[in-house]
Amino acid sequence: MQRSQSQTLLMETLTSLESIMKEKLLMTPFEEQEKKKYLTDVINREMKTNATREKLEIKYNAAVKAKESEVKI
Repeated sequence: MQRSQSQTLLMETLTSLESIMKEKLLMTPFEEQEKKKYLTDVINREMKTNATREKLEIKYNAAVKAKESEVKI
């Protein structure tokens, strides 16, 4: 018996939902709160890292342009 694309998608979604529900049931409210706090901290650190990286890229590009203009003179 061949499944249609919508049936396959439904099965995949239900399987995903099943694993999410099992994870929720196995996690205490305290553990869930700690996980949310950890993920929030990771996201905040990632945003700070990206901001720092962007600033450094700008400084690097400015330094490269300055050096190139210095060499051409």
